[in-house]
Amino acid sequence: MQCECGSSYVGETGRTLKTRLKEHKRAIRYDDQNKGIAVHANTTCHTIQWEEAEILAKEQDWHKEVQRSATHQRRKQHHELGSRQAN
Repeated sequence: MQCECGSSYVGETGRTLKTRLKEHKRAIRYDDQNKGIAVHANTTCHTIQWEEAEILAKEQDWHKEVQRSATHQRRKQHHELGSRQAN
């Protein structure tokens, strides 16, 4: 999921995308401080671009999914760090 500021959230779930989006929207509405996306949206007053949310990959093997998610997060952090250093 993308935020208007360019930040993004990547998660993993066994639920449908529709169900997970509802859960994130509820977390924002009720200011759930245990959910990073809610903390970001509510402390910055930014808008999450819900319509652009997408499934990046489906994996039946949970261990492979965890590895894929971790790899994606590392790449994203590396990219963001490079963007910050360029500024």
